[in-house]
Amino acid sequence: MEKTLQEEVAEEIIIELKKDPSVIGIEIAGSLARGEIRSDSDVDFGVTSTTAEKDKLVSKTLKGIKVDIWINPVSVLKKVIEEYPYLFGLPSMYIIVYDPKNILSEAYEIMQDYYQNHPEVAQFWEKELDLHRLRRQAGIKSKNFYRVLDEAEIRFSNKKKVTRDFYIDD
Repeated sequence: MEKTLQEEVAEEIIIELKKDPSVIGIEIAGSLARGEIRSDSDVDFGVTSTTAEKDKLVSKTLKGIKVDIWINPVSVLKKVIEEYPYLFGLPSMYIIVYDPKNILSEAYEIMQDYYQNHPEVAQFWEKELDLHRLRRQAGIKSKNFYRVLDEAEIRFSNKKKVTRDFYIDD
């Protein structure tokens, strides 16, 4: 089976990211992870880093394909799991492609348990994913992901408001 351009771009990005010793986890997200690639699909990555000081989104274009790389400090990953698990998103929304220290695999196991015990949060993420798909199919711009995170925090946190100091749209 012939690879799509998105798959080729993803492979190139993964090779480059693995060269950085601070990168301890790489995930693919979006349509590539879901097996729903279209000719206009972008490529989305989550990267866990030991040296990043704060989360940031890096966007670039490679071979005409938009690439979004969301770089997360390992400290933020730990904080999300411990204090803001409803922000993690469903583990089924991602594919781990690099995890030499099993940091992501362990996080996914913890989150699988969390979602089994909090089906309302899983339903929230499933609904948001369905709405995202419908918007894309209709040619409508998707909701800003940071707004979705805000909605999740307001809905599922004890304080019912946004309190996090990460995953903020700058």
